[in-house]
Amino acid sequence: MKKITIIILAATILLASCQTFKQEPLAMGEQEIAFSNTVGIFNNAGNKAPAVLLLHGFASNKDEVAGLYVRLSEELFKAGISTLRIDFRGWGDSSFPMELSSIDNMILDAEEALQWLKSRKDVGDVAIHGFSLGAGVAINVAANNNKNIKAMGLWSAVSTFESEQEEMESISMDAVNKAMTEGKAEFDLGWRTVNLGKDFFVSLSKYDLLKDYENYKGNVLMIAGAEDELVVSLKILGSLASDRTETVAIADAGHIFAVFSDNPKPANQLIEKTVTWYKENLK
Repeated sequence: MKKITIIILAATILLASCQTFKQEPLAMGEQEIAFSNTVGIFNNAGNKAPAVLLLHGFASNKDEVAGLYVRLSEELFKAGISTLRIDFRGWGDSSFPMELSSIDNMILDAEEALQWLKSRKDVGDVAIHGFSLGAGVAINVAANNNKNIKAMGLWSAVSTFESEQEEMESISMDAVNKAMTEGKAEFDLGWRTVNLGKDFFVSLSKYDLLKDYENYKGNVLMIAGAEDELVVSLKILGSLASDRTETVAIADAGHIFAVFSDNPKPANQLIEKTVTWYKENLK
């Protein structure tokens, strides 16, 4: 009798363990997902639908400038493609201190979100997508996860993280020096103020995006505004893997694709081309 009781108890524990790790189907549409240090929005297009992980740019958030990522998510949803857009820790709805933000942490957040998508049995192919600084994060994560990332999309991509250092120095060299010596400093970007710490600046020189880009073996869509003076990635990165990289320069557009102008064509072209490309490269 004692032996039977032990067997039943063992079976009960095993069953409970299986139920703990069992993934319940997610509802269609948008829902908030909590991660270790931040949050994201998963827009579920259906069972076994492919999914795109969206990584935002510097000083932005998961919806991106003028809601570009919301628009992209909505259009991909209509095309039967899910999206997961996250706030990097320290930005958006994350409660993490902004002054502790760094490229290191952004990569960790992207890695965790990617693993969440890959763990889902109801998600098909997974792609990664980045805007500006987020494109640099996407490149690094893609290089380290070749088997898990089917395709990559890049908007206004940086080809080196050090370009962010140059940008901050042009805003205030004194603030950069203060961040390095005192641990943090405030920067006035013109459209908002941000607090950056020493970790952010130290992390900018840790990564080789050109090497990472060469190491990623999937297809890439790279789009930039034809008038964007901040990036030169269409030439630099595109030439590194021209056989698997499609580059697009959008006329009458700068770094943020004229989203605050009276001309809707650049942003519309950006969204349309991106959605079409993902439909062709994911299943």
